[in-house]
Amino acid sequence: MRFVMDFTSAWVFHVAEALRAGDMDAARAICTRVSTQAPVEFNPASPYDHAMRLVVAHADNNLVWLEETEAFLASQGRRWAPGGESHESVLAARYLAGLMRLPDRARASAHFEAALAMTPTFLPAQIELEILRSGRDRQGIFGALGVETPRLDWAYRLAACELGLATPEPDPAPSKGAICLRGLCTEHTPALVRLYRWLNPRTPIIVATWKDTPLPILQAIGEHAAIALAPHPETPGSQNKNRQIVLARAALLTAQHANISHVLLIRTDIALFRPEILSNLDSTYRTFPVAPGAASGRLIVSDIFTRKFLPFHVSDLLVYGAIPDLIRLWSAPYETGDFHNNTEQYLGNFLYHSLGLKYEVPIMEAYYRFLREFFVIRDFSWFDGCWLKHPKMLTSANQAFADVCISQLEWERIYHAPQSYPLDAMGAGDVGVVMQAALGISRL
Repeated sequence: MRFVMDFTSAWVFHVAEALRAGDMDAARAICTRVSTQAPVEFNPASPYDHAMRLVVAHADNNLVWLEETEAFLASQGRRWAPGGESHESVLAARYLAGLMRLPDRARASAHFEAALAMTPTFLPAQIELEILRSGRDRQGIFGALGVETPRLDWAYRLAACELGLATPEPDPAPSKGAICLRGLCTEHTPALVRLYRWLNPRTPIIVATWKDTPLPILQAIGEHAAIALAPHPETPGSQNKNRQIVLARAALLTAQHANISHVLLIRTDIALFRPEILSNLDSTYRTFPVAPGAASGRLIVSDIFTRKFLPFHVSDLLVYGAIPDLIRLWSAPYETGDFHNNTEQYLGNFLYHSLGLKYEVPIMEAYYRFLREFFVIRDFSWFDGCWLKHPKMLTSANQAFADVCISQLEWERIYHAPQSYPLDAMGAGDVGVVMQAALGISRL
C-alpha cells in the first residue's frame, strides 16, 4: 500500500470507496473539490486521476472533464507498458471517453480503436465498435434478455452473443452432459438460448416448453437447441408445481433418449454467465462422491431457496446431476387435494422417501444429514447467475432472508461435521434452530 500511495493521489481511494458504496453524490463532491479548490489535488499528468474522475464525468455527462482527459490523451505520444497501472488507466479512460462520445460516431470510434490498439481482446471496446460500425440498435442488443443486467461484464457477454462475435475457446474435454431449460418461453428466451450456446459452444441444449408457444419463438430457439413440447396438465398445482413437473420430465426424458448421462436442469428465467459451466459442475460432482447406495451421485443446487429452517426445502432453481437421480427427483406425483406446500419441500420430501430414508428426530438433523449425504450447495454467484425475475439477487446473502438460506460455506461446514452432529456445524441445536429461525424471519 505504501508503494501505491507514493504514486497515487489519496483522494482517488475515497472516490473508489464512494463508488463501491453506490454513493455517487459523495464521489462527485470529492472530484469537484480536488479539481477546483486550492490546493488542487487532481494531477493532470496522472492517467489514474483522469480515469477515476471520468467515471463521475460519465455519470454526469461532464464534458469539461471529458475534454480535459481527451487533451491529456492526445498529448501522450507513447504506448503504455501493458499490465501496468498507467496502461490500465488509459485503457479505462479511452473506454469511458468513447461511451461519452457515442452521439458522435467518429470520435467514439477513435477512442474504442485506441483502446483496442492497446488491448486487442478488450471485449467492451470490441462490442461498442461493432455496434457503431453495424448501425445496430445498442439498447436492443443490451436489453435482449428483457432486463437490465446488474454487471457490466454480463451485459457485454450478452451483446457479444447477440452480435454473433466469435465464441469463447471451448473446453478441450467438455463434460458429457447437457443444459436443459424448462419453463415458459417468451420473446426474450431466444436471446437466453443464444447466450448459453455462445458460452457453451459444444454442449447440447434442450428446451422444454408448452405446445402453445408461438411458432416464431420456437423457430428462433430451434436454431440453437433441441425442443421438447408438452401439453399443460389438467391442474397447475399450487405454485404451478404440476406444470414444473411436466416440463422437467419432458426435458430429462429427451436428454435420456439422446444417451446423455448428466444434466444441468434450469428454469427459462435464469441466465448463467459462467463459460463451460458443465465442466465446472462435473469437476465439483467428482470432488464430492456419494456413498454407495440408492443414488448415482449428488445433486448440485443453489444456495438461494435452500432453506435452513424449513426441512427438506432444497432449491429447485437449478439442479445438476445424473439423469437417473434427476428423474427420481421429478417423479413426484402431481399435486391433488387441498393441502399445499412449497414446491421445493414437495420435491425434497418425495426424494427423501424415494431413497428409502425415514424421518428421524429431531427432524432438522435428518434434513441436514440429507443435505450432507446427497447434495452439494454452491452460491448462485459461483454459477455467475442472473435470475431475470430478480436480476439483483446474485446470491442469498444479498437478500433479507440470508439468515434462512444455506450458503456454500455453511454446507461445507455441514459436510465436514462429525457424522452424528450435523446441527452443531450450523451452530444450531434444538434451541438454536428456533432462535436462528426467529432471527431470519424477523428480517423478512
